[in-house]
Amino acid sequence: MAKRSFNLRPRVKILRVEIQDIVPPGDLKEDMERQMRAERTRRQEVTIAEGKKQAAILEAEGIKQSLILNARGESESRVMKAEAIKTERILLAQGEAESIQLVQQAKAIGLDAVRKVYADKEGAENLLMMEVLRSQNEIAKDLANGTSQKIFLPTEAAGLFGSIKGIQELLAS
Repeated sequence: MAKRSFNLRPRVKILRVEIQDIVPPGDLKEDMERQMRAERTRRQEVTIAEGKKQAAILEAEGIKQSLILNARGESESRVMKAEAIKTERILLAQGEAESIQLVQQAKAIGLDAVRKVYADKEGAENLLMMEVLRSQNEIAKDLANGTSQKIFLPTEAAGLFGSIKGIQELLAS
C-alpha cells in the first residue's frame, strides 16, 4: 500500500481586507488627472454646445412666431380695409340712387304741374309740342357735344316756328 501524506498546515480564512493608503506611481497619477480634466472639458463643451443649440432654436421659434403674427396682422388689416372700401362704395351708391330718385320725383312733379296747366287751358297740343321741343333740345345738345349720332330734320319748319311762337305767348301770359 502506498503511503498517503496529509498536509497538516493550519488553514487561514480571510474575511475582510482593508486598504489604508494607496500611493499610485506618479505617471499613473498624472494620467488620471489628465483624463479627469479632459472629461470635465468635454462635459463643459457639450453643455455650451447644448446651450447654443437651445438659444438658436428659441431664437428661430421667436422669429417664426413674429413672422406669423405679422402676416396675420397684415391679412386682417387688408380684410378690414376691403370691408371699409366696400361699405363706403355701398353707401355712396345708395346716396347716389336716392339722389337720382329724388331728382326723378322732382321732374315727375314738375311735368305733372305742366300737364295740369296745359290741361286746364285745353293745351294738349301745346304739351305735346313742349315734349317735342324738349326732345329736340336734348338731341341738339348731344349733337353739339358730339355724343349722339342722331340727326333731326323737322318736317314742318313753319309749323315748328308757329308752335314756338304759341309757347312763347303762353309763357308770357
